[in-house]
Amino acid sequence: MGSNQKPPTQACSAPCLPHLPPLYVFLPAAGRGVMWSSPSQPPPSLALDFGERNDWEQSLVLFSFALQVFLLSFAWIRRHSISVVPRLLLWLAYQLADSTALFTLGHLSFTSKLAEHQLVAFWAPFLLVHLGGQDTISAYSFEDNRLWLRHLQTLVVQVMGAAYVLYKYMPHGETLVIVAAVLIFVVGILKYGERIWALRSASFDNIWSSLDKSDDRESESESNRLRLLHEVLERRFWLDLDQEAVLMGAHGLLNVCKGLFIGLKTGRREYVREVLRSFQLYHRLDRLMEMELSLMYDILYTKATVIRTWYGCCIRIIALVAIVAAFVLFQFSDKHGHNRRDVAITYVLLVGALFLEMASLMRAVVSTWTLSLLYHKKWPWLYGELGNLRRYIKAARHRRWSGSLGQYNLLQSCAGDAVEPMTGIRMVRMLGLDQMAEYWWDELHHSHSVQLSDSTKELVLGKILEMGNGSSEIGSQPGLLTLKRLGLNELLYLYVGSSIQDIGFEDSVMAWHVATEICLSSDGSKKVDLREATRVLSNYMMFLLVLRPYMLPGPVRRSRYVRFRHDLYGVMQHAEGASAKDRVNWALHTGFHAATWSFDRPTNYDTGVKLADVLIRRPNKLEVIFGVWVEMLCYVANHCSRESHARQLSGGGELLTIVWLMARHANLS
Repeated sequence: MGSNQKPPTQACSAPCLPHLPPLYVFLPAAGRGVMWSSPSQPPPSLALDFGERNDWEQSLVLFSFALQVFLLSFAWIRRHSISVVPRLLLWLAYQLADSTALFTLGHLSFTSKLAEHQLVAFWAPFLLVHLGGQDTISAYSFEDNRLWLRHLQTLVVQVMGAAYVLYKYMPHGETLVIVAAVLIFVVGILKYGERIWALRSASFDNIWSSLDKSDDRESESESNRLRLLHEVLERRFWLDLDQEAVLMGAHGLLNVCKGLFIGLKTGRREYVREVLRSFQLYHRLDRLMEMELSLMYDILYTKATVIRTWYGCCIRIIALVAIVAAFVLFQFSDKHGHNRRDVAITYVLLVGALFLEMASLMRAVVSTWTLSLLYHKKWPWLYGELGNLRRYIKAARHRRWSGSLGQYNLLQSCAGDAVEPMTGIRMVRMLGLDQMAEYWWDELHHSHSVQLSDSTKELVLGKILEMGNGSSEIGSQPGLLTLKRLGLNELLYLYVGSSIQDIGFEDSVMAWHVATEICLSSDGSKKVDLREATRVLSNYMMFLLVLRPYMLPGPVRRSRYVRFRHDLYGVMQHAEGASAKDRVNWALHTGFHAATWSFDRPTNYDTGVKLADVLIRRPNKLEVIFGVWVEMLCYVANHCSRESHARQLSGGGELLTIVWLMARHANLS
């Protein structure tokens, strides 16, 4: 072989990468080039990019966990609070909880393969657990229950995504970590499936099906409910009807309540009247209605329907055992080579999942649904001990409606604007936004909320129960039954000039509002509770008419309110007095009557003034006016759809829903 002959090329065992020359990589952030001579590792620029991406993933996973803690801790306030800020925060947390988990799970599908950050793949099953949500809130709105099929599709897709992340990115050779990840993966599937089950169970169609299935064992379940109600009513003879006893009474009437919400036609149930009378005797009728609605809230917006089944109990036990096992496996796994922050976050997720599951399990164990289950399973010792525990921790104290009621007084509103007109009204009218501006002005400046007293609630519900003695259905006519029963309908026709039923509903509400204010201003009786209840109902109906017209029957003609308010505003402009209160007093005692009985053109408030003239001389005028307002409330409540009442439960409840439920119970009895 000659000296100029080249030696034969040697074969490479690998793709000859070790023999490649070093690569020169430019890092824009550093503004200079660096040498990269290790093809087995990503270039420094990509390593920096992977590090930034890992920081982003860490933040998202921790944020998803924080949202779950927030929902578990504060979702219960929806049961009785209707203030704007808590509702807004809960809505944001509910929306972000799903969005964050879905986005992060998709983001993990493109995570880096750096050995240092392969533990990130272990976080994917935790996001499935987060998608399962918390027991205290399965749905935010009533419409969410109809989306269970969409959530089922999401479950299939996200399970495939999580499985892909585990298969592709989990560190190979670390058996303990892999087994722990599989356990959390199974828990995630169970929890998300449980949420879908709860959403499906909360639909009206499914509630109807469950009641149909219970008809096969109707005699046994009916006897259990009657026995439960009998024991609750017996308690009143030797113990107080505390909140736990009232709540168990609500369990006894739960099937009746569910039937009313889904529109199930049932015959009269005589035992319902005995129950209502007994609770009224001990001033617990309002609490009974509120507790029934709180149980319906559990059915429609939480996982209560699922938790109280044996399948739900099994899911709780399996999830807790699996999370504990995953924690132990990860504790004994080899963490050498993993990023310390990734390890710390994994511990946070494991301990956090264990905390959330234990908190959910404890809530389920001491819940009123477990207490009811123990009673029906005839385990008296456990039933008594759990009942005593619930009384000790006052578990039922947050189930009642807050009692917050919107108020709008039309006379005070007009007088206030006469003294201090709305700022920038001319500019608003030039822009054509006067109607919208007046609405927000009334909402922010003239409306307010009051705390409805127990005495007012008892008066309203007691009046409805009294109305149930008649032959007519409660709420079938707005205020006419009271007038007919007292023989006032014909008198009002002669004096007012037209029958009350011939007046539109909007005009009727405003006329009775004016009549109420006139009669209350001249009433010298000592019926403090009745006066308060009458004024509160009058202002509440005006609040619904002006600021919540979508809750009233039929298309509400706002033009009628605008013309009525214009006439009242004219009186207040010419009224005597420097303050709004003085002008209202002058109008009630002098101005309205002078304008009504003058020879000037008729005004829209004439009917209200004439109503007051008929009623003001009667010794029972407050009873008449109060009865009319209660009938109007029943009329409005009956014309609200059942879905509308169900929606109100998610916003803290509404007096209309309580009135509707009480009227339906009274009709059944």
